Amino acid sequence: IGCRRAASAAFQENVGRQGSFPFGIDILTTCDYYAVALQSNTYHKLSVAVASYPPYTRPIIDYLKNNRARHWCPSIRTDTGIALGLLCSVDAEYISSDVLEFLLSSIDTGDFNCRHGALHSIGNICSALSSSLNLISPLCVDKINSVLQVLEERGSFRGSGSDEMRGAVCFYIQKVSGSGVALV
Repeated sequence: IGCRRAASAAFQENVGRQGSFPFGIDILTTCDYYAVALQSNTYHKLSVAVASYPPYTRPIIDYLKNNRARHWCPSIRTDTGIALGLLCSVDAEYISSDVLEFLLSSIDTGDFNCRHGALHSIGNICSALSSSLNLISPLCVDKINSVLQVLEERGSFRGSGSDEMRGAVCFYIQKVSGSGVALV
């Protein structure tokens, strides 16, 4: 809470003194000191609201993809997946290509946090894109279909964190199968 509130106060100070932030006043009224107090509100509502302003769309998506999807805290990884799914309404083409490809490549890393966050994010993105599956490339569909095989080969279902990984895989299967992506 402290970091989010400090960032809100610093942003408010910079907008007030410098005025060089595009849509600064509009963002300040949305992301005030109290609105950023809840983590879920910050990820689920405020990130989408700020990303609706074009100068902030790709930087927010990239930050979530590169930093938050692999965070050490499971709730942040889960909230990031939800946020990326919600952000499909803002920039579906970018998320369905670059972001989805990046997340699918994260499945084959040795980092548990990357794999866990990628499963949640991919599941939410596929679910959000269910009405426009044509945006997902055939190569990505093939990789989506091979995720479980890659995880099994890496031994992700045994050892440390396997319970959490199995839960993420169940979530992934539920979201992807419900989206209409052709699973084989």
